[in-house]
Amino acid sequence: MPSTANTNSHNVTGIRMFLRMGLAVLAMSLVILQQTERLVSSQLQTDLQIQIHNTTYSVTADLLDAPTTTRSSNRDDGDHTTTTSTTRRHHNAEIQDNNDRTAIVWVTRYLDICGAARLRHLIATSGAANSTTSTTGSSASASPLKIHPSQSPRDVWLLHNHNSLANHSSSDEQYQTSLQLLRELEDYARDEIGTRLYSAQQLSHPTKGFDDTRAGASKSSFLSFMVSHHYGWAWHIEDDVFYTGRWREIFGEEYHDGNTILDGSTNLPPPNQSNKSVVAVPTTTTPAYDVIATGKYVGPKWYWFQDDPQPCTIRIPERLSLGNNQQRCANVVANMTRWGIARLSGRFAHSLWTNVMTGNVVGHHEAVVASVCHSYNFTCTVEYLLQPRIGSFITAGWGDWAKDWKQRLTNHGTIKPSKIYHPVKCAAYRERNKKHLTQYLVY
Repeated sequence: MPSTANTNSHNVTGIRMFLRMGLAVLAMSLVILQQTERLVSSQLQTDLQIQIHNTTYSVTADLLDAPTTTRSSNRDDGDHTTTTSTTRRHHNAEIQDNNDRTAIVWVTRYLDICGAARLRHLIATSGAANSTTSTTGSSASASPLKIHPSQSPRDVWLLHNHNSLANHSSSDEQYQTSLQLLRELEDYARDEIGTRLYSAQQLSHPTKGFDDTRAGASKSSFLSFMVSHHYGWAWHIEDDVFYTGRWREIFGEEYHDGNTILDGSTNLPPPNQSNKSVVAVPTTTTPAYDVIATGKYVGPKWYWFQDDPQPCTIRIPERLSLGNNQQRCANVVANMTRWGIARLSGRFAHSLWTNVMTGNVVGHHEAVVASVCHSYNFTCTVEYLLQPRIGSFITAGWGDWAKDWKQRLTNHGTIKPSKIYHPVKCAAYRERNKKHLTQYLVY
């Protein structure tokens, strides 16, 4: 008969084994829980990895997404409500197919009769007709460098801000008018032109320091749009930019890079104390510019280069830093870049947006572009839109151009054909009468 001591010993051993098994099960459960948590987190926040000069920056996708606003497919019963798509599909293709396409993005808050007439002109003359499918076939692995943007298929987008209206509901006349005009333009694009008009809602909040509060989140929304839709190139066109020709004349030009240096001029700014640290980076041979815009040298004392409201800074690659990789934009290149009408490549948009969101680039959107071009080896120019396309391009908000009602087309002097004019606001015309402007639209 076993002794009491032996029985107790066996009991203790059994308890120890049971505890070990319990701890093992608990540890395994914790591992499974951690793996599940990682998987869920990965699904909720897909990190966008972008490598720039061997440095990888990461931003979560929820900061980058611009939801695509589309028209309801329930057309038979007259249901034309707008919906927000939760997918990232575009013209029945995965969005990576967009990397050989060019988006023409018209940016406004909402549509009225005058704005709709201008957008109609853009749709009709953009050259987007019959380009709803890629001309290069399956392009899931295509590089945007394989086709020049002047020859790429084009999609016209309306990037609106309906959510900013005071009461975007059935009782809001302004909102309902904009929706109705959007439906009519969608029908016009499909039935008369043979293309499609796409639309998307802007981001809900401006990016502090980067966006201009007067324009809301329009600039950051455009970059977010490019990142989430993966276009090879995109034109950013503000609603107060007016063109007296056919838009395809601009979109179809072959803007070759030539020998223009990265800060957007044929010569570096005049040497002075503030730009001694400028490093001239050789241009690379690519089929097209990464940035085409208007702009000029403004010098280091320009408002958006000052400490108030905030200094414009850029973290440049170590190989160019000369011991200090956090540089003031004005010390890199003291140029400003206007966004009224500009074309960006997809890779530039990814780089700029990612670096803004990670704090590597800090500053107003007009102040940072030239420094990003110069420091990150992009090919940029302001020349092709200066001549011969610009009729008059003035930065609004000062002097005779401070008030909307003064920003009429005829205030720019003699109006010439096939020229860009800015600013030309619909609000400058009584009751936004489109007749004052449509006489200058060429179809």
